[in-house]
Amino acid sequence: MQDLIQKLEEAKAWAAANQSFDHLASNDDYMSVAVALGNHVRFTMAISAASTPDPQLPGYDRAQAVTVGLFVRMYKLFDALCFHVSESHGEIATIFIRLIPEAHIRMRYLIAKGPESAADFIFVSYKSTKERLQDLLEKQNSRELLKIEERMLRHIRLQLEEADIDESELLTNTRWRHDGKTFKGLMQELRLEDWYPYPFAAQSSTVHGDWRDIRSHHVFRDGDYYKPQLVHDNVDIRYLCPVSRPCLAAVREFLAWNKADPDGFVHDVATHLDDLAARLDAHHEERCM
Repeated sequence: MQDLIQKLEEAKAWAAANQSFDHLASNDDYMSVAVALGNHVRFTMAISAASTPDPQLPGYDRAQAVTVGLFVRMYKLFDALCFHVSESHGEIATIFIRLIPEAHIRMRYLIAKGPESAADFIFVSYKSTKERLQDLLEKQNSRELLKIEERMLRHIRLQLEEADIDESELLTNTRWRHDGKTFKGLMQELRLEDWYPYPFAAQSSTVHGDWRDIRSHHVFRDGDYYKPQLVHDNVDIRYLCPVSRPCLAAVREFLAWNKADPDGFVHDVATHLDDLAARLDAHHEERCM
């Protein structure tokens, strides 16, 4: 435990020591700081996810597990982002820049709304399960199911039983929005609708692979024709610094929710790292102008 505390103290001291970035000249200079920031953020998130207010507690109930799972999802997505940035896979890294804030918004919303909203989140998560269940039941009514189909049907019903979801209720349900809201509606509830056009809507093309994404990253124009672009995009700190900030905000929100940081030690570390991320990003933007 002392080793973990020491690593967090080192992260805080590192952030506090980096007050000026005027010596940074090249992209590699900036990236060396951004990658170090990413490593500190990953460690802080991992420690936070594993923290509990009482080591004797057996775990979280199902409603709480949704919030925990979304925070862990953020950690894993950020971990994957750091890997692709380190490999200079710019167009792949961009996918995570959409997914991480999305998980953060859902986590914040559930913390604000509580267990009833978590129960609805769980239920509406089974839309695709309903579609598969309907398909298998229709086939069962018209012919004998194949062995693999029988296994799929058993597995679906076990999933529903574990989630305490009534099969008939699932089959008759037609409302699939969490608390009846679009994702933009969730953001409006949190007064974050100004963010919608940028980390969420603007990055939709990179997640789904529309023409804008293909044209920008996966083919290039040669005269009147297009050719495959097999080389990955280069990266700079804009792939790491901005998205580090919702991760660090999530650390503070998660620990305030699960009450595992009563003296605010990890909160303070996250605040120092967040301050560095903001200053480094601003310095880089000024240099790019």
